[in-house]
Amino acid sequence: MGASNSNNKNTTFFSLKAKADETNTPHFVQNIKDGTKWIKGEPFDTVTGTLTKMGIREREYEGVKSKLFVFVLSDKDENTQVEMTHNLLSHGIVNSFASLSVPGAELSVKVYKKEAGGGKFFGNAYVEADGERLSWAIPDEVPKKEQVMTAKGEPFMQGGKPVWDGTKQDSFFEELWLKTAEKVGGVPSEKDSGGMKPNKDYEDKIVYDQSTRVTNVANSTDYPKDLTFFDIDSDQSGELPF
Repeated sequence: MGASNSNNKNTTFFSLKAKADETNTPHFVQNIKDGTKWIKGEPFDTVTGTLTKMGIREREYEGVKSKLFVFVLSDKDENTQVEMTHNLLSHGIVNSFASLSVPGAELSVKVYKKEAGGGKFFGNAYVEADGERLSWAIPDEVPKKEQVMTAKGEPFMQGGKPVWDGTKQDSFFEELWLKTAEKVGGVPSEKDSGGMKPNKDYEDKIVYDQSTRVTNVANSTDYPKDLTFFDIDSDQSGELPF
């Protein structure tokens, strides 16, 4: 018995870098495996392809856990996996993705910076699906960050600056992202995933495939070990089995 990927496509890995100022422009940077470590490769302002997977990944760095938005765009030659941390730019992309209504959209995600005046800049993005630019699904009523207060009712300061709690805002966009994954793909049931059920510890690390049928669950050696993907049989037709 050997191991192989369900397809022979090469996979490239990218991270969204959202910083925007006079010298920095938002971009997708390629992460390249060099022996036992990852190095930064060429930056790009646009990623394109057919949306095939999306979900949430949890990572831990220096004892601090965080969640990343993950999506995969595919074409005939390769898969492009993109990870995004929580920030204003990624939240805008999540809000645009939430306007998707059908599986398998051909996407183009472009990031850039705009000048706000006074020497200040901000990052911006737009998402096109099948050639049509997507608007935000929820333009209003997005939770705002809350200022952290001391027991005396005074602003809590750190490094001379007030501290803000973005927990509710982050949870809102994580829930919106997963709702979009269910809408354009679905959460596989135990039956439809070949009788295998992901470990509870991996519930928030599942990446949901957009497919009409799930044939089995497998950890692909082409992806980071803490991501669980569902292999799909895209030739099946009919209603979603989820």
